[in-house]
Amino acid sequence: MDQAGLGEEALRKIQSLDYNCILLDLRMSGMGGHELYNKVKSDMPELAERIIFITGDTVNPATREFLSGVPNSVVSKPFDFRELEQVVMAISQRTMDDQETPLDHSGSGTQSRN
Repeated sequence: MDQAGLGEEALRKIQSLDYNCILLDLRMSGMGGHELYNKVKSDMPELAERIIFITGDTVNPATREFLSGVPNSVVSKPFDFRELEQVVMAISQRTMDDQETPLDHSGSGTQSRN
């Protein structure tokens, strides 16, 4: 587990390390969560799917508009740690399942399990 106080620091870590899940606060010093998400989505779309947004600003119209346009989970502050744990576990499990299920390259579009 890592943490970053600045968006730029978070981006450097994301680009150099592997993460199963990212908790991303929309309000960060420097590069904000919106911009960081967009960079990750552009450069590493499979990782962008594993971002969980954390925010205490759900009444802000710009925040609501942004969150309504992304498929990611959102946990509002103050959050219940059990809720956060459930969301993190679900994403981590989905990530592990995706890594264990190779695509069948026969052209049929089906997946096979080993």
